[in-house]
Amino acid sequence: MTKNISEFQNVVREIDRMSLDEQLELIAYIAGKIQQYKSTSDKKPSFKSIIGTGEGCFATPEADKFISQQRDIQQEKALETLNAIREEIQQTHGIYFGDLIAEVRGEREEQIESLIAGEL
Repeated sequence: MTKNISEFQNVVREIDRMSLDEQLELIAYIAGKIQQYKSTSDKKPSFKSIIGTGEGCFATPEADKFISQQRDIQQEKALETLNAIREEIQQTHGIYFGDLIAEVRGEREEQIESLIAGEL
């Protein structure tokens, strides 16, 4: 039992080192495999038989679809968050309708002209 716990902890550490995309890919792959075995098999399969072994064992159409859906969800949440932040800033500080860059550029040009003319 201690060996199994040690192996489990190693697996968890490896998963923690993965990027979010890699973790989502792993989850999607396992979920797809579980669904596949639920619908086609009456016997209880081993975890290893569900996820497969070897290089590329996590690459399935189901996993790709799940990862794509999760990315879309994350992008929507990010846009919603950005829009909320933008609205809060606008309510707190208002909106400047002038051309700030052109105004600052004009001031700098006037300062340069004054320097050249020896007025400063």
